[in-house]
Amino acid sequence: MFHFPFPLLGKTGLFILALVCLVLLSGGRANSAMSSSLWLSVGFENGEFRVLPVPENTDLNTHKEWLKSLPSVISVEADAPVLASTVPNDPFYASIQASYLNVLGLPDAWEFATGGQEIVIAIIDSGIDLNHEEFVGRLWENPYDNDDNGIDDDGNGCIDDKHGCTFINLTEERTEQCGYTNILPTGDIRDDDGGSVNHSHGTLVAGILAATGDNQVGIAGVVWNVQLMIIKVLDCGLEENQGIPGGDMSNVAQAIDYARRMGADLINLSLASNPGDPSADLAILRNAIFKAGQENIIITAAVGNGGARGPGLPAAYTRFDNVIGVASADNNDEWPSYSAYGAGVDFAAYSEGVASTARSDIGLSTPYVRIKNGTSFATPFVTGMYALMKMRNPNLPIEEYLRIGREAARPVKAAIHGRNWAGAGIVDIGVAVSRVPFSITGTVSIDWHKAPPNLPIAARINGAYCGVSQTIEEGAITTFSIKVLSAAELSACGKPGDQIELVLDGILLTQSFVWGGRNEQLAVIDATIDLVRPIPSELVQHFTFGWNLYTYLGEFGFVDTVLELFPQKWLQIQKWDTNTNKFLEISPSAFHNTTVNKFDVFWLVMTNSEFVATPVPRAVEPRVISLEKGWNVFTYTGPVLPVQEALQSLSDTYLQLLKYENIDASWLSYVPGGPESLNDLSALRTYEVYWVLLQEPDVLIMSQ
Repeated sequence: MFHFPFPLLGKTGLFILALVCLVLLSGGRANSAMSSSLWLSVGFENGEFRVLPVPENTDLNTHKEWLKSLPSVISVEADAPVLASTVPNDPFYASIQASYLNVLGLPDAWEFATGGQEIVIAIIDSGIDLNHEEFVGRLWENPYDNDDNGIDDDGNGCIDDKHGCTFINLTEERTEQCGYTNILPTGDIRDDDGGSVNHSHGTLVAGILAATGDNQVGIAGVVWNVQLMIIKVLDCGLEENQGIPGGDMSNVAQAIDYARRMGADLINLSLASNPGDPSADLAILRNAIFKAGQENIIITAAVGNGGARGPGLPAAYTRFDNVIGVASADNNDEWPSYSAYGAGVDFAAYSEGVASTARSDIGLSTPYVRIKNGTSFATPFVTGMYALMKMRNPNLPIEEYLRIGREAARPVKAAIHGRNWAGAGIVDIGVAVSRVPFSITGTVSIDWHKAPPNLPIAARINGAYCGVSQTIEEGAITTFSIKVLSAAELSACGKPGDQIELVLDGILLTQSFVWGGRNEQLAVIDATIDLVRPIPSELVQHFTFGWNLYTYLGEFGFVDTVLELFPQKWLQIQKWDTNTNKFLEISPSAFHNTTVNKFDVFWLVMTNSEFVATPVPRAVEPRVISLEKGWNVFTYTGPVLPVQEALQSLSDTYLQLLKYENIDASWLSYVPGGPESLNDLSALRTYEVYWVLLQEPDVLIMSQ
């Protein structure tokens, strides 16, 4: 694979592109600004595209036709604006869901997060409709037992638990009425075909919580694209229970423990014991809940129906902070007579007329219904709230999530019984998610021989310091985390699109970040950030899965003798050839005979992430390198300098400077005289790799 800023353009294509850049940018230099609203997408014969600005005071159509006349150009199209949207395109959202989801603040919450595969939610219920369109590709997968061989491959106590497990005690009634035959826990997590929507209880709960949103199908769940771990503990609905699915509390305890052991982040329990039933207070249940709390797992549990004074278990466990009891509110924000109330209720949410995923008769074609009522269906709204909060910041202690959720809740009207029926109130998911502090995390590398340890690091947004400063501990490579206040709470801390600067001991770090808004945290995960000064004695290069740039800092030698300085997890390698000004792939047979010089540049295809710490040369003499017309790649060895100062020896011969970021496979650029949008590369850093586009051959002088 030929990997280059403009792959496969060839000499003609590069010449044309350079000519285009020259003409466009010359206009930019003369006028010192370009029209920010006029951009053209230029397509080349090789299938590549480039977005170019239209020079100021230039007629758009005339410029389009001129570009079309160039060799190798096959299309020129004017750009079009797009706007972010938090309103999902699911058909039933506007007609049904908006009436209650908007009141719960979901569109506001979706501005911050909609859900992602890093969140695993365990739904302990009656199973799920495995064939439902809203759950395609959404089920959690057990990496250690994902076949159907009838064996407990991973030894976790459940056979073939590819997407979850079933814990149901086998009885004569369940054998006769439900057709159950498995004595041992298995991975058969299907909702029962009972011919009634009651038998789709788990599917209904899963749909409210996590139906795939913005997919032009059906409904939108509170969270989108999370992983669902399905654990079945409720049966098909026995005659003695009026057809309502039921189970045993010991199985609920086993399910909670299974979810914890298999990596669930949250647990939804849309079930409850009969209020006041002492037999439900099992030691095995208390132990499972306690262990889940130790691992910061929040358990949301329905308080139960029947209008009882006092919730059923587990919701009634006020001793456990990680158990959140959820009651129902009617459409007037009042207590509905079917909802339990009293100690153990933490929140209320809507459950009347809520749309969800269940076939009116299992196996038929109608995949959506509106639910009548029940605290079971209020519970997933609260589970979803905590999932979105964890998406924004996964590292808060349980008490912080609970505090933020309670403070965001809306007050409710008093009930006729005069007792607390909604805990903190009706959940406001939008407010709660907006108040979650986000984190900036990453890795910093500095020379501890020239800079003292325990330096403070802080975030600066729009020139104002925000958040809680943290100290960098002594070490060659160390992680940092900054807690930054929500922009919704403190406007001085910025808004989506603002530039975030990290400051170490008053010195601006060379890397900065942009908060993108919807679906984006203000976070930098596993980023390597070098202090501007002094030059570190050890260069820490970060490599991620896929294509990465690497600069060799050792002495001349054959690859065999210098492999210890290369990353270990590479799959493919290409070396920059100064004769042809392109990267050439090194075959396995030729690799060991390849010579390597100091400052040689390579493309590496990595199979995993890896940090490589390389001692830098003790002293680097001023370097003079000859550059050809077109694109050139080089390792910069001068001091950290602004772009114009570092490249002053090139005078006006260069058209563009590019830098590739291994961390996120992105490109930074600098265009002389170009707009700010093209100039996110402000300085050259020692021992980093850069591309430069020249209109004529020239010489680059890098001072010490």
